[in-house]
Amino acid sequence: MIRYLLPALLLIAAPGFAQFEPTAEERLRALTAPPATDLYGAEKSADRSRIAADAPTLFAPLTEGARPAEIVLFVGPDCDDCDRARRELTDLANDLDVPWRSFSLENAEHRAMFERLQFDALPAYVLPDRLIQGHMPDLVLRTYLSR
Repeated sequence: MIRYLLPALLLIAAPGFAQFEPTAEERLRALTAPPATDLYGAEKSADRSRIAADAPTLFAPLTEGARPAEIVLFVGPDCDDCDRARRELTDLANDLDVPWRSFSLENAEHRAMFERLQFDALPAYVLPDRLIQGHMPDLVLRTYLSR
């Protein structure tokens, strides 16, 4: 009996399910991706503002007529990662012909700039459009500097 009743119930219910089938327009709309949301947009904007405030000092050429620095490295005393970052950045900058600067937190002015940029870890890198904390592998820095 149930064997005959189930197909009959399905036939009766089928028109009800058919009314929920999406239209072609609804299916196309479902395929359209929502607008991209930059989850870190506000943070990036704040970083760029802090960089811009100190940019004349950060990226100033080391000598008159020299090119402005493209990357800045903050280092501190007794920081093994800082020493490694300095060596790697020296090699990378020579390889890519990129001018760079280094600031030591032993200098009060440099420490104040480090704090204004809201860094809390060493080594720290500053590029014209981003702040990076902690040691960065050569490959990552090479990518940023090759843009």
